[in-house]
Amino acid sequence: MMRTITVVAEVPGPPGVPFVSDTGRNWVTLSWSKPQPRGSTLMVAPVLAYRVDAWNTEEARWTELGVTPVNSMDVFNLKGEYRFRVTGRNRYGWGEGVTNVNPINIEGDLQMPEFVQDLPGQLKALLGHSVQLKCRVKGIPDPEIKWYRNGMDVSGRKECRWTEKRKGDACYLSCEEVCLEDEGRYRCEAANTLGRVATFARLQRLSEVEAEFGPQFTMRLRDRRVQLGHPVRLTCQIVASPPPQVVWTKDGQPIASTDGHVITSSSDGFHTLEITRATEEDGGEYCVSGKNEHGCLGCRAQLTVDKGLRGYIAPAFVSQVECVTAAAGGSELRLRARVEAYPSIGISW
Repeated sequence: MMRTITVVAEVPGPPGVPFVSDTGRNWVTLSWSKPQPRGSTLMVAPVLAYRVDAWNTEEARWTELGVTPVNSMDVFNLKGEYRFRVTGRNRYGWGEGVTNVNPINIEGDLQMPEFVQDLPGQLKALLGHSVQLKCRVKGIPDPEIKWYRNGMDVSGRKECRWTEKRKGDACYLSCEEVCLEDEGRYRCEAANTLGRVATFARLQRLSEVEAEFGPQFTMRLRDRRVQLGHPVRLTCQIVASPPPQVVWTKDGQPIASTDGHVITSSSDGFHTLEITRATEEDGGEYCVSGKNEHGCLGCRAQLTVDKGLRGYIAPAFVSQVECVTAAAGGSELRLRARVEAYPSIGISW
């Protein structure tokens, strides 16, 4: 059964209501779903970009925050109470915007829980030795903390060999003598009236022979897209014993810390490359590798520097598919067409 799909020359429908997927002291990450299709046989031209606007209660006016080609955006330097509006655009123009109903308070009397130090993604401990999990969290009101092992609550259990402790914003879960059953996935969960967040770690028990090991990625680099002139961070986490020597490269060339590129490392294995103001030359393939006497391991990610909405090119065929006469069965048949677009698009036949 064949089905005909009709592409309608209309602006996009409304996207999903924007919501806060992550937050900090003066910033939020906004996310939203893509516009819903019009039906099984109607298709609207794909969204090229989303514009995000903010309504500050004190200023009582809409302010454009920026344009993004994906359905999320990091918004910085916020203070007060906000509503956010998201509007999609395709080759036919801007569609209908959608605004969140309940205002979001940034750095007010209330603050959603935020982990300022995550649990290590992977932790190795020797059998019979002590181990401690540590993270740091903040929020207003003070978040309630719960610990879980393999999905089971271990907080406040008297028969449990693990003990929990809080000191300021630091949260600890400790065991004096690791045994076989302690291996697994641990989760620290922080919750208050604004929301709930969690951080994770996987504990692996080792024998004395396995105490040293080569580099392993517990969090890999991921592809990123950044608007021209905006900051961006590439982050990974590497665990190894002894600690690895870490090297960053771009398109195969080593990178060193400069005024516009800052490389940092933390004691829990997080390694970050921060570009303070992205230029077109910053686009490319980035690689981070860790090496010690037991091995070497690397991972890669692509950074795309977006030229902004003015640089967008709606998809258009530079050359159409040519008519081809097929030869006898079993011979090769090749169809060609050229499409110009920015950002790059997917092609379906």
